[in-house]
Amino acid sequence: MKSQKWMLDVEKYIGVDDNIQESYEGWLNGEYIYMILTEKRIIIVEETSLMVQKKRISLDLPYSRIKNITLERPDILFTTGLAFTDPSDFKRIFISENESAPDIEKKLRELMKRSISPLIMA
Repeated sequence: MKSQKWMLDVEKYIGVDDNIQESYEGWLNGEYIYMILTEKRIIIVEETSLMVQKKRISLDLPYSRIKNITLERPDILFTTGLAFTDPSDFKRIFISENESAPDIEKKLRELMKRSISPLIMA
């Protein structure tokens, strides 16, 4: 996946002070997206056009701004998703195409702990 141009664009976007740790494909609130977990934040990349295959960053949420993380089962699907809530109480539910929600939750919590711990120590 790293060889794709849009992934290289994301790497340029986050800069040298952050690094991609994980990336997932799946659905976020019903839209097919790519969710990228960096050392410091969640980045959501969505396709703006299927014909041209343009991508855009639709969310850049630092871990420190995540209010809540839960595992939830949306009404329309029989699979569990990872739900995260931003400071304005907007909940997003991500369902991965090939990773389990508990595994993604564990990785997200680890990254959040690592990114917030240095702020507490400073």
